[in-house]
Amino acid sequence: MLPVATNPPKKFPLYLYSTILTIASILVIMGCEFLTVQLWGDGRSNPPEHTPLPTTDLSGGVVATPVDPQDRITDEQGVEMSLIPAGDFTMGSETGDEDEIPVHTVYLDAFYLDVYEVTNARYMQCVEAGVCFEPSSKSSYTQEAYYGNPDFSDFPVGNVDWEQAKIYCEWRGARLPTEAEWEKAARGGLIGKLYPWGDQEPDCSQANLSGCSEDPLKVGSHPQNGFGLFDMAGNVWEYVWDFYSESYYKESPSQNPQGPEDGIFHGSRGGSGFDEAKYLTSANRGWSIPFTETVYNGFRCAR
Repeated sequence: MLPVATNPPKKFPLYLYSTILTIASILVIMGCEFLTVQLWGDGRSNPPEHTPLPTTDLSGGVVATPVDPQDRITDEQGVEMSLIPAGDFTMGSETGDEDEIPVHTVYLDAFYLDVYEVTNARYMQCVEAGVCFEPSSKSSYTQEAYYGNPDFSDFPVGNVDWEQAKIYCEWRGARLPTEAEWEKAARGGLIGKLYPWGDQEPDCSQANLSGCSEDPLKVGSHPQNGFGLFDMAGNVWEYVWDFYSESYYKESPSQNPQGPEDGIFHGSRGGSGFDEAKYLTSANRGWSIPFTETVYNGFRCAR
């Protein structure tokens, strides 16, 4: 479990974890329940239902077949999305953190997921349409002008919170992926492997992680996985639909899970360019504090 905080995300010591939970409890008492209902309650209770689509053969259940152009669509805003076929997959890990167990089988209806993380240029379209707010900061860690700078148009948008990510996806007629959808997509058809490419620990040729770049890199800078998706490990943390609960896997339904009914934190997956390799595994679970906005908090959309 890795929290995505207002500074670059790190593994929290237990005393900080306890402090955050204490503060969160106070906020609940002071009216956080009202805030949660207003921002997330009615708007997230029922994401659009999945429409079953033709499945893709998984080559003996080991790795997905090469991406067929027919398994991709381009949505109304010109964003390329890849089909994640219906079926079972194995979720979680016995070798990760406590919140990644138990390993369990999950069935998901078919869905589409963005091939790339949402970029500065794509997000700007929503801002110019008068729907989304500009990022809270236009800078990155090393660049004073990151958002709005043509040199970084194809880099992942950051400095937006979960709510703005949700609004952007809805503007596109899409939504944030559930945590289960995200993990199935990240695995790319592989079973029981640590990373989207297998068990080999990543270096800078496979993902943007700690020691590779101080900032996010251009989307698509590393090889795609079995479902034709880029940057499912590293680069930026990606918001997911679900509220976060450390114990959710112990009670999660086996079909199309959508996370706990309520909560304070939302899930984030995938790790970032600030993180060590162990945080980039397909099963690693993060969470983001409400209103978190850093250049290492990004997202992609599903439908």
